[in-house]
Parts: sequence; C-alpha cells; structure tokens
Amino acid sequence: MSLEDGVFSLILECNLRNLGFIRIHNTIVANAGSYFIRPIGMNTINNMEDDLWGFQVGSPKAMMKDFTGKQLNLLFYSTAKIALDRAIGY
Repeated sequence: MSLEDGVFSLILECNLRNLGFIRIHNTIVANAGSYFIRPIGMNTINNMEDDLWGFQVGSPKAMMKDFTGKQLNLLFYSTAKIALDRAIGY
C-alpha cells in the first residue's frame, strides 16, 4: 500500500464518520476528538509513491511540535479505521 492509498483511506474514514481533516504539505491530518491522525511513510520525506508504514496517532501538541520529523515515539496503527477507533475510544 502506498502513502497515497493511506491518504485516501483516511479521507474516506473521516467522511464516513463526519470528522474533519486538513491537507498539510503532502499529507492529510484528521481531527479525531482530542487526537490528530496522519498517515506516515517509510522514508523521512513524505512522497506519495512511498510505502505506507501506518497511521500515527498523537495529541496536537506532540504532533505539531515537529510535524515533518518522524516522531516514532507516538502510537501508530496499521489501518485508518483502527486508528480512528482507538482515538475516538470505541
């Protein structure tokens, strides 16, 4: 799965759940309650053809501190659905 597929997957999940999202640089950030979710790739530079590593979940304060850097200490999940379920609390 590519990073572009992950972006479209997150957009679809946000639309199904009536959640907001915003496009920043080459990626999407979803607003899931008090958490942000974004797809991350394997490389340090987000390229749409890059392989998808997972969906990163973090508080806005932790995620926006170094948005372009890879904050590997934040939680991440394999699919957008699981990430949104965990962030919202289902």
